[in-house]
Formats: sequence, C-alpha cells, structure tokens
Amino acid sequence: MDCFSPSSSMNEPRVIARTSGVNILTSPNGLSEFLTQRPQACATSSPPVADPAGLWKMLVKYRAGSLDQAMAIFRQRNLLLGGGVLLVLALGILALIAFTERARALAQMQTEFVLGVSHELRTPLAVICLASDNLKKGMVESSAEARRYGEIVSTHASELSQMIEETLAFARIESTGLAPRTTAISPEQVVRTSLANCKRALQDAGMELELEIAPALPLVDVDSRLMNRCIENLIQNAIKYAAAGRWLAIRVTRLRKAKGEWVQISVEDRGPGISLLDLPHIFEAFYRGRRSETSQIPGVGLGLTLVKRAVESQRGIVEVESSELTGTSFSLFLPAHRGQHDVQKTPSV
Repeated sequence: MDCFSPSSSMNEPRVIARTSGVNILTSPNGLSEFLTQRPQACATSSPPVADPAGLWKMLVKYRAGSLDQAMAIFRQRNLLLGGGVLLVLALGILALIAFTERARALAQMQTEFVLGVSHELRTPLAVICLASDNLKKGMVESSAEARRYGEIVSTHASELSQMIEETLAFARIESTGLAPRTTAISPEQVVRTSLANCKRALQDAGMELELEIAPALPLVDVDSRLMNRCIENLIQNAIKYAAAGRWLAIRVTRLRKAKGEWVQISVEDRGPGISLLDLPHIFEAFYRGRRSETSQIPGVGLGLTLVKRAVESQRGIVEVESSELTGTSFSLFLPAHRGQHDVQKTPSV
C-alpha cells in the first residue's frame, strides 16, 4: 500500500508510507491511527502529515506490479484452464465416438460372420440330408448306387468338417484372449506334416508336387497346429482353383535380412491366377472371388483371412503374387528362433 499526503495541489500527492499489509483504510482518522501505531511500515522518514481539513488522498497499488497486468495474468490463466478443460472434453468425446464406432463395427462383423457361416454350411448339409433321405426311403436299388451315395455324403461331410475347422480357427485368432501357443520347431517338419494331411486330396486332384527344402534351416517360433492349418489352406486353395494346372510347388528357403534371419515358405501353382479386381480383397473375411461364385466352389471365404491373421499373430508376413498367365504364389515369412539357428534336417516321411 502506498500512502500519499495532501499537498498544495491535490494532483501531486507525496508518498509518506508504504506497506505490504492487507489492511483497508476507509477514513482519514483510520489512516492517521495506522501510521501512528505502525511507523515501521512506512518507507519514509517524514512524520505523518496532519490534514486540518481531514482530507487525504490515498493510492492503493498491487504489490506484484500493475493491477492491469495482474488482471491480464489472471484472465490468461483462466483462459488456459478453460482451454484445457475443453480439450479434455473434446478428447473424451472423440474417444467415445471411436469406441461406439468400434462396437458398431464389431457387431456388424459378428452379424456377417454368422450369416456367412450359415450360408456356406447350408449347401453341404442340404446335400447330406437329401442323400440320407433317399437312402432312408429305399430309393437306392443297387450296391453301385449305394456306393455313389456314400461318396456324395463323404465328400460333403469332409467339406462341412473343413468349414467348421476354418471357422473355429478363425474364431480363435479373432479372440483377443487367445494368443498362439508358439514353440521352436523345424519349418520342414511343419511343411511335411501339412503335406501328409493333404496327400489324399492331392492324389485325387492329380496334382504333380514339387517340393524344395533348403538344408540347415533355422527353427521358427510358431504354433505348429495353426501353421499346419495355414499351409493346408494354401494347398487346398491350389487344389480348388488351380487344379487345371495339375502342378503345385512348395519351397522352403532361408533368408538373411537387416532385421535378422527369416524362413520363407512358398506355395506356387500354375492355375488361372487371381483377378486384379479380386486381388486387393482376398484376405478379407467372407470374401469370395468371382471365379469361386461362377464355378460354385465350396468355402466360407475364411481360408486366406485365417492365413494372414495367423501368420501376423506370430510376427510373420504374408505376400502374394499372381498373374492370370503364370499362376499364383503365396509366401509366408517367419522370423527365425532367437537363440538357436541351425537344426538337423528332418528325415523325409
């Protein structure tokens, strides 16, 4: 507080006291009493000036500086605080919108999942039911015809079983609570197990198999059952869509890159290839290419989706190259197991 005494001109006050207190003086008598009781608060050696008329002129000044500056700082702080609150509210609204959109997309995906699976399971079930109904009604008169019905039921039952296996595997990958159970295993062993499981299908399709496995391959950290399913899906795809080429090649090689060692598993065919219109969408769930629809090739459209998501969940990469003249090649890139690189070659089976 700065206190001024009256002067000959009221426009030219003289400073007689300074104080950092918070006392509010409301009358000249109060000021005189304050200065008398607390002379140490005054910054001047001049004694208090008495005013016969009882009039005083007093200037109150903010201790930290200009009052306008203090108010400006106060407004700025309030502005920053208000801006921060608005920013937090905006981020909260955006997060809520994103969460709502994600929930809507998840619900849509679940609906499409149920519809897609139900639609694809209907065909083999209808054939099995029709064949069994004919057998029940005694419409089969010869053993040869009975065998033919048996083959029909067996074929569509296998298709149905494969669809169910793909659906379960896809659901396992999509579940956030289930991670692949990886172990260090020889990639050659994984490939040979998959070929053994597809041996009958390859023979029935009359496919010529070319197998090329590099020596001294490193181990890979994978879920062996899941990787078997991925490779078998690629083999089954080649049988379905590229049987006209009557040729299938599987190559397992070792790669050294800047990020370490990798194992590449390639499945190649000489079929008609994938249309340029279909190629960007082949890894989408329930997507069926134009050729599969026109040729009525069975499937739920989850095979390649399962391959991509399963491989990527194990830190791998999936690439595809296709030409309508030379066929299609799918490549799985798996990082080598850290700690042990070379393994003995697995005996042929």
